[in-house]
Amino acid sequence: MKNIIIDFIVNKGGTVSEYQLLSYLDNEQSGFFADLPLPVTLYRKHFYLFHCLYKLRSDLIVADLSLSISPLQISILPLQESITSLTEQDQLSEFYLNLKNLELNEEEVNEMLNKFWQRYLALDQQSESIKTLGLENEADLNLRKIKKRYTQLALKKHPDRGGHPSDFRKIKLAYQELKKLYQN
Repeated sequence: MKNIIIDFIVNKGGTVSEYQLLSYLDNEQSGFFADLPLPVTLYRKHFYLFHCLYKLRSDLIVADLSLSISPLQISILPLQESITSLTEQDQLSEFYLNLKNLELNEEEVNEMLNKFWQRYLALDQQSESIKTLGLENEADLNLRKIKKRYTQLALKKHPDRGGHPSDFRKIKLAYQELKKLYQN
């Protein structure tokens, strides 16, 4: 099973997408997903593939190789060229190496996806709010710095001081968003 994956990735130049690998395994290696519990959903195929990839990564370390794993790109790299976040890897590998997660029902998968998108959108909103307050170059951002910058901009952009109401609203919304995120 592992050789099927390694051979395919190597034959594709060392890098493939999850879609390419899933398509290959589905169409040309029909037995790969044969042992999955029914119904065989896309989530279960994805999970099982990533389970195998994370197990394979551990095996490749012995050969001084690393496996960079993401849905967009799965690559075999020399161990020293592997540039990925260890914390993120550990959290993901912990999830994918636990076969109990293969059994998540549709409701649990949807809940997990909803949480992901909420976090993603919150990060996107955080980034936009930081830009609105002009804090994108600020190192070690904290609530005190956010409040100080908000006060400076509010005094400058407040309608009572000649500022435009829509500019003031943007600043206020950005501050409120960041305040929620940075309060402990």
